[in-house]
Amino acid sequence: MARIFTGEGIALDPLQDRVIAVVGYGNQGRAQALNLKESGLNVIVGNIRDASWEQAEADGMRVLPIPEAAREGDVILLLVPDEVAPRVYEESVAPGMGKGKVLDVASGYNLAYGFIRPSPEVDVIMVAPRMIGRGVRERFRRGEGFPVLVGVEQDASGKAWEVALAISKGIGAFLPGGCAVESSCMEETIVDLFSEHTWAGAFLFLLRACYQTLTSAGVSPEVALLELYASGELEEVGRAMAEIGLMRQLRVHSRTSQYGQLTRGPRFVTPELLEMLREALEGIRSGEFAREWALEQMVGMPVYQRRWAEVLEHPMQEVEDRLYRSTGYSDGPPPTRQGAREDSGRAGRRIMKKSATKGGMSCLHLAPFFHLKPNPPRSILAPEYIPPEGKAKHMEEIRKDDVDDGGKLTRREFLKVGAAGLAGVTLGGLSFVERAFAHHPPGSYNPNLPPPKYAVERGARLRLLRWVEFVKGDRELWLANTKKFEEQTGVKVDIEWITWEDVRPKAAMTASVGAGPDIVLGWFDDPHLYPEKLVDVTDLAEYLGKKYGGWYDVMVSYGYSKALKRWIAIPFGAPGACITYRESWVREAGYDRFPSTIDDFLKLCKKLKEMGRPTGFALGHAVGDGNTWTHWWLWSFGGRVVEEDGKTVAINRKETWDALEAARALYETMIPGVASWLDPHNNKAFLAGEISLTNNGISIYYAAKNSPDPKLQEMAKDINHANFPVGPLGRPAELHLLTQAFIFRHTRYPNAAKEYLRFMMEEAQYGPWENAMLGYVTQSLKYYSHLPVWTDDPKHTPYRETTARMLPNSWKGSPGPKSAAAMAEYIVVDMFADALTGGGTPQGAARRAEERLRRIYSGK
Repeated sequence: MARIFTGEGIALDPLQDRVIAVVGYGNQGRAQALNLKESGLNVIVGNIRDASWEQAEADGMRVLPIPEAAREGDVILLLVPDEVAPRVYEESVAPGMGKGKVLDVASGYNLAYGFIRPSPEVDVIMVAPRMIGRGVRERFRRGEGFPVLVGVEQDASGKAWEVALAISKGIGAFLPGGCAVESSCMEETIVDLFSEHTWAGAFLFLLRACYQTLTSAGVSPEVALLELYASGELEEVGRAMAEIGLMRQLRVHSRTSQYGQLTRGPRFVTPELLEMLREALEGIRSGEFAREWALEQMVGMPVYQRRWAEVLEHPMQEVEDRLYRSTGYSDGPPPTRQGAREDSGRAGRRIMKKSATKGGMSCLHLAPFFHLKPNPPRSILAPEYIPPEGKAKHMEEIRKDDVDDGGKLTRREFLKVGAAGLAGVTLGGLSFVERAFAHHPPGSYNPNLPPPKYAVERGARLRLLRWVEFVKGDRELWLANTKKFEEQTGVKVDIEWITWEDVRPKAAMTASVGAGPDIVLGWFDDPHLYPEKLVDVTDLAEYLGKKYGGWYDVMVSYGYSKALKRWIAIPFGAPGACITYRESWVREAGYDRFPSTIDDFLKLCKKLKEMGRPTGFALGHAVGDGNTWTHWWLWSFGGRVVEEDGKTVAINRKETWDALEAARALYETMIPGVASWLDPHNNKAFLAGEISLTNNGISIYYAAKNSPDPKLQEMAKDINHANFPVGPLGRPAELHLLTQAFIFRHTRYPNAAKEYLRFMMEEAQYGPWENAMLGYVTQSLKYYSHLPVWTDDPKHTPYRETTARMLPNSWKGSPGPKSAAAMAEYIVVDMFADALTGGGTPQGAARRAEERLRRIYSGK
């Protein structure tokens, strides 16, 4: 049970001799700053020079630029929007933080998902009012309290709780009627997002479904809208819930209403609904939503735009517009809370004026009792009211919004980034590849080539963000090599190891806010999401290519931006995948060698299934295994997502239908349950002896080989690997994970960063690192194919070939924001799952995939 604080025994003493710096003077910032000041505390404001700065001065506040306020403040209240908070913190607040200081937030989002990582020497607390800033201010002035969630994320001083409760008291939470409830940043984020993803969103679309049901039965549209929400009754219901409780508010309804709600309401809470709620919660807790939303913003928010277009085109919208105009709202209904966040005083006056002048119904929305986060940037605000003639204009404004809202990538920047990414080199661009390698023919090796001379900056210190290791040897050798670099150069390198699913959103956030790690070791086409944000590494890439036999073709596709005519990343290699199989079982099926064509592969799989030894391939949202095998299968039949122009969606064609039809035959050989498999599932099924073969990295082999279980050790002797068979395309067409390093232009030490990457790619470091990974990552430079790791154990050898057989995930198009979005949304994986497990036809599955891809590639 959470602790509940009512204010008893809580004093303002922990804040009395300290400077409180409120960063951000929007709705929440202004309310808290004024309340704290009127509680007798020393408050300053940090803000940019805008209307809020002027408002703060008019309110009698001492206002400073944010960096100055952060340096002067002892307790910093970071009250800026979630979307800009990481940049504000990194650039303006963090440099002023030090031992003994306190960081307070009102939203847990950025701390919960690691977008903000304060120094361990400061206290980190959360005081989160459960209402908008206007309510915080007005209740304080009336002498009334309000609820807050309060938590301590980091207690460096041992007194963080005292400060958190003192702030709660200072802003008015403990006035009559208020309290503080113990929580945490993660819990606050979970409940906040959970409400938005479940009942809040469902409520909107349930009301619309009710409207459709009523009007289709002959009820007039206006009467339906008034009954459902437009009369303002829902606001009264919401207020009653807040004041007397969820169920007790039924007492204010008629008995007929009470009986109807109590007897008919429970039927909607089905097992399917409960499962959807659990899925929604898991998507929040796992960070899936945070990753999705970060990527959505980075690629230009195509899903957001499409959803709003669909809402505005719904027939119900026209009826709502007409009804509101007839009640006196010629310029639209009164602002919702969202509008109130921008100008709380104006919003309140407008509602009062309209109600007074018309003397009729107020037509208030349900929104006033929704909990919403403060101040989202203008470019992602939902419209409060759009008259019919303004809908097209509104959507165009969203698409063309050029406002740099506190550090986000602007729409104009997205357009330039998209052009750069989509114009990148394709594997088929042989003329470019030939030009790129004209000065170092494939296979050449120049051990005595002098390296570029980088003048390492004085006092340089680097921050590296990279994925957590696959095997122990990776981390050990990476750290050992880094230590050698530090000893030779005097440059300290701080490494942040995070789960590899989290690298893409964290890198995207870094690009968006322009602050954070200097170097990222990321995935696939990440650099092509923001090429202009990255340091030109052409000199380093050309040096490494000349010295070590040239880059594999796919590495050029990923590392080089054709539009910018420069290298934007240094590919480190590919965690490759092969078919992992039981040798003895394949021999029993009549095969001395593993099949090299898909036709023969299918025959083998059918034979194995007949022998009671099914196959297993992931069909859930498996980032590695699901993407790997479905792209290989699609490409092997000549299918593809997009043409070389990077615009023409090509998924709904005969080649795709043929691929899906053949995949249905493969599916018949699979073990039940693969529709929900993620990356770990095929490993577990194989090691349990439940399946005969699957696609995987070398992890299954080493899990068995290093197991203390004698049965698994014996199984390891029977495990072998083969490259993916070739299909009708007539040549290898494989997808593998690709990792490459890129340097952000915001770094203060670009030369040190390039020198670090050069050092790590040189043979003395790269060779031992590759060998230590036991075949987990395949080389990016051709010379390193000679390393002992590939031949010491013949079971490693197939993995050596994966980068030579690999295509970029954008094939036939080029790496960029569009291909990244298509892959992040698992469109190819979902298409296969649709055709194989959904009961539909290959043509239907391809058509549905095509609709999703058109939305990404054309924005429609």
